[in-house]
Amino acid sequence: LMANPAVQPLLATATAGSPFLIIPTPASAVHNLECAFSFDTPLAPAGLFTNLGTHHSFSLAHLPLDVAKTGQPFYLHQKWTKIPHEDPAAPAGGPAAAAAAPTKLAIGVAGGFAATDDPAAAFDLEKTNSIYLAPAQTLLTLDDPALPQHLLATAHAVLAHAPAAASTGPVTWEESALVVSKHSETLEQVRGEGSSAAPFAGDV
Repeated sequence: LMANPAVQPLLATATAGSPFLIIPTPASAVHNLECAFSFDTPLAPAGLFTNLGTHHSFSLAHLPLDVAKTGQPFYLHQKWTKIPHEDPAAPAGGPAAAAAAPTKLAIGVAGGFAATDDPAAAFDLEKTNSIYLAPAQTLLTLDDPALPQHLLATAHAVLAHAPAAASTGPVTWEESALVVSKHSETLEQVRGEGSSAAPFAGDV
């Protein structure tokens, strides 16, 4: 902390009365997994920054826009790294891959495609959570003893809150069996005047 003299005065303002630190309620909309302007998530190279007052998130490229607009000094920073947990010696396309391959046109059901691209299906996620102090351009991990209690409580509440964009239920779809219409054999085809439609069967 002593390396940056701007840090300590900033932390001194992180009190329960700060308008920049709003603990979300169960009814709050918390956008803690995706940038408001792009598709960046905590898996992005620079991670994701969540405004601890508005609960909107931003990539590193878009963060200055929010800082300039809101004056927010405190952001939750999430950085996720994928760690493969599949045996690296297992050949690609081996028995495990074959067992997971879809066998029918469906989503979210047995034998079909996965409903979501779940990183946990093939990776462990190494997660690092920090507080970003925008005016000082400094990151402090959440286990830093210098962080004020209200700042920590706000960050943990935002982390624990269900994302606003989360699905309310499982997504499933399965191709239905084709049913032959009872009119298919008796439906009369009428050639309109000046029609350029393909010829009827038997015309050629």
